[in-house]
Amino acid sequence: MHDVAERIEVGVLEFSWARDVHEKRVFVSLGERFAEINSVLKLVIEESSVFAESGVVVSARSGEEIVIVAGAGPFTLAVKGIEDCGSFDPEYELADYRSETLYSKR
Repeated sequence: MHDVAERIEVGVLEFSWARDVHEKRVFVSLGERFAEINSVLKLVIEESSVFAESGVVVSARSGEEIVIVAGAGPFTLAVKGIEDCGSFDPEYELADYRSETLYSKR
């Protein structure tokens, strides 16, 4: 969470490489469906003239997508496209995010 104005905060995502498995980390196998990645998009939200990197969309060659964004609740994630990840409750509507290409196979 980052404060962007008085009494306004925005959830952001921070990524790092996981070198080994820790007790508190959750790992999800994507299986063969995502063996070939077609694109990766970063989702950016603007709030009170501040831009925050708050999500990512991974698209497979098959057309399937995984969407991961900051959740509506503090310190939560909203995940769509992976089974058994609970309900999809993002902090903002997906249409409110601006997308930026991080990787494209095209």
